[in-house]
Amino acid sequence: MATEEKVLAFWQDMYRRWQNGVVVREYISGLEAMAGIRYLVVYWDLGDQPVKGMIFESDIAGGGSPRRFIGRSIPVVIKHINRSANEVYLSHRAALEQMAEQTWSKLEPGQVQPGSIEKILPGKCVLVNIGGVTAVMPLDEVRWGWAGDIKSYLVEGQDLEVLVKEVDRENRRVVVSRKALLPDPWLTVDSKYHAGGQYAGEVTNITQTAVYVSLEPGVDAVCRIDRPAGIRPGGRVVVLALNINHAKRLIIGRLLDGQQDWLT
Repeated sequence: MATEEKVLAFWQDMYRRWQNGVVVREYISGLEAMAGIRYLVVYWDLGDQPVKGMIFESDIAGGGSPRRFIGRSIPVVIKHINRSANEVYLSHRAALEQMAEQTWSKLEPGQVQPGSIEKILPGKCVLVNIGGVTAVMPLDEVRWGWAGDIKSYLVEGQDLEVLVKEVDRENRRVVVSRKALLPDPWLTVDSKYHAGGQYAGEVTNITQTAVYVSLEPGVDAVCRIDRPAGIRPGGRVVVLALNINHAKRLIIGRLLDGQQDWLT
């Protein structure tokens, strides 16, 4: 059971946050509906006097289903307090707008910024929220080499650090890179791969004349082939390395002949 002092201190802090527009990250415990209107739920445990925070859909930024925020901590500001009902009305959208103004005033190329993945657009880009600003991460800035199925190694809501590459204040556009903060695998290629060596990899792309194989993230081999029958993306194969081309950042090779040489 919460003491009167604890309850009083809690409400004093809530009113301070409301009056000063303080942005605080709160944990989203669930999603509920009232009269057909959905809202995210935050609970503060005060013993026999639990306080309920509500973020209605109109106050949730980013579009999409609000369900994606369950189990995450997100920035919010207080819109209104109904103390008699032990309810606090919150806004995620207003918090991001407030944060964005501060971020824009300080954002510069070359900075490393903490952020979270807002949305993954397969085949297009990844949207990253950095301090309330939605930044674009092009596919070739996600990781070294073939981006592949991004959703297999990144998830919406995931926290990460990115390098700010471009800041266009006039058009409100920011470009960021995750790849720039990852070690370049080509710095150690010569110690791992050699012409004449045979290496296992995963097929990432197939064209009419070539098969692309990922030997490791950021290190790809291209193998010319006339009839890629029986080969599929995601399949495991063995590549005979013929040449290490640093200029093109590719290993030129060929698939070993015969199904008996392929990995299953």
